[in-house]
Amino acid sequence: MPPHRAVLCFFFLWIAGISAQASPVALDLSQQGGQLTDFTVEYFIDDSQSLDYEAIHKQAFRETTSTTTLGTRATVTWYQVALHNPGAESRSLFLHLPKAYHVRSIDVFEERADNLVDQASVDLNDASDHPLMYRGTVVYPFTVPSGETTSLYVRSHVYSHQWFSLKIYDDEQSRKALVGGHLDIALLVGMNVGTGVLLPDFSNSGWT
Repeated sequence: MPPHRAVLCFFFLWIAGISAQASPVALDLSQQGGQLTDFTVEYFIDDSQSLDYEAIHKQAFRETTSTTTLGTRATVTWYQVALHNPGAESRSLFLHLPKAYHVRSIDVFEERADNLVDQASVDLNDASDHPLMYRGTVVYPFTVPSGETTSLYVRSHVYSHQWFSLKIYDDEQSRKALVGGHLDIALLVGMNVGTGVLLPDFSNSGWT
């Protein structure tokens, strides 16, 4: 291969690598209401199951939806989403992970300007009294200051099937979502009593 072609090939491969590792396009909060339930996130399957927060930044993420299923070969998967606040006031938001009750553990990392500003871990085997758990949903509070971008990285470690859902709410919508989910369960319990159909026992899955 002529030298100039080799240089061009190297250049295009380098550009592709940079693009694959680039930061995700941030969601503009000025164009969103008080709830985000269907949007694009990025994910990376950690086959080694050992990568940490620093190492994950070097990996190539792929796009998926905020509610997704990745099968049984994605035991440890990282998800990321970025949110930009062009407004004049800081935004206080809540990350909801409503499928958390069926996973082994959840880790959340909050980042701004390439700096880790907060993080949390939930071991679902011992989460009944965890402050971030609410009836099987992990609820992580975070902020997006005025004129800044906050990125969230979520590490999901499952037992078998990577079944994932990520939603973002303001305070009012967060409360409604949590109460609404509880009412749905109460309705099912009522149907259970009326029909005699047995529901699954979630007593060891963080539901209170």
